[in-house]
Amino acid sequence: MKKTLALLLAAATLLLSSCAVNYPYEREEGDSDAAVKIMKEIKPEDRNLTEYNFEKYVLNSLFEGKIEYHESIMPVRNEDGSLDPIPLLYKAEKIISVQDAKLEKTYEEGKDYILEDGKIVIPKGSDIFVTDYDYYYPPEPIPDHTFACGRGGNIRLFYAPDAHLRQTVVTYIHEGEYAGPVPAKKGNKLPKFWKKLKSGEPVKMVWYGDSITVGGDSSSLYNVPPKMPIYPILVTKAIHTLFDYAHIDYTNTSVGGRTILWGLENVEENVNAHKPDLVVLAWGMNSAGLNAKAYYEKTKELMGKISAKNPDCEFVIIVPMLPNDEAIPFRADITNYRYEIEKLEKEGVVMANMTEIHEYLLTKKRFFDMTGNNINHCNDYLTRWYAQTVLRTILEP
Repeated sequence: MKKTLALLLAAATLLLSSCAVNYPYEREEGDSDAAVKIMKEIKPEDRNLTEYNFEKYVLNSLFEGKIEYHESIMPVRNEDGSLDPIPLLYKAEKIISVQDAKLEKTYEEGKDYILEDGKIVIPKGSDIFVTDYDYYYPPEPIPDHTFACGRGGNIRLFYAPDAHLRQTVVTYIHEGEYAGPVPAKKGNKLPKFWKKLKSGEPVKMVWYGDSITVGGDSSSLYNVPPKMPIYPILVTKAIHTLFDYAHIDYTNTSVGGRTILWGLENVEENVNAHKPDLVVLAWGMNSAGLNAKAYYEKTKELMGKISAKNPDCEFVIIVPMLPNDEAIPFRADITNYRYEIEKLEKEGVVMANMTEIHEYLLTKKRFFDMTGNNINHCNDYLTRWYAQTVLRTILEP
């Protein structure tokens, strides 16, 4: 039976309201009536998750709701040693839990952190890990570990899982609603994919891109808790979960450090040999030498090579997250790729716009709060945005 993400959420809401589910919760000082109501709807074991949770991370929509699970932050000192209050995506009304990114330690409100004007304040004596300014901005260049920084000096490239181990995750009830772009469901433009999927036939899905699609830097890639899977696996699992007739043959031939030019040269063995029904193209981050128009032309050429051997193949093209704007070598025309790539959309071709999602998140949060390497990789939190953006794009309206 077909189930969409929206239907699941609506059904859950209806179930809660009709059955009046209330879990034990003792009101705390400062709790609003709305916060108390939400806390009573959360299972006690879900208030302090200690392992990766597929339902909360993927099926629980990031684009709606009043609870943000495991939003990441990375406390970094200013040059004078001070710490600014840390902004979250929303203004937090109530903190449910604050944990290290491995979910092995839970921090204590008042001692380790304070909620102040919707932001996280880290007081002196806190056990929360804080990165020093000179570690983040090394005073001298370090071969293979730093890039020239736009503010002058150097900025660090973090090798996984270094950034992950320096980050903290916050689960909280927030004020306001999500006000950013919401990916359109474009599955009606992928009729062959959905027809074959609904028939119960195996659908061959090939993911072809750079290191982000290899998994950089999901915690599972480095066998570090909570070992959250890479976003192509999250999307594939979500389709299997939401549609009980789905049978997807998953292949990921992405290679880190490569560009779309390499993708063109190696398409035969990495894509055409698999005879795909749906190809997810996820290049762009390493293509700083290509302007938007050139990237469009290379993407079109790549699709042509695939279609020539697989005429019934359909495409999802992901335009990527943005690189760290402080890292000078990675400044490029990536932000404009979306405007050219969207011209390729038609029946059989859709674009998943991760660029605009990340662009919006960066108006609310700092780059290093959402990165795995501080330059051009996701951490677990941003990986979830990737997964939900691609999933929504693939789903039928």
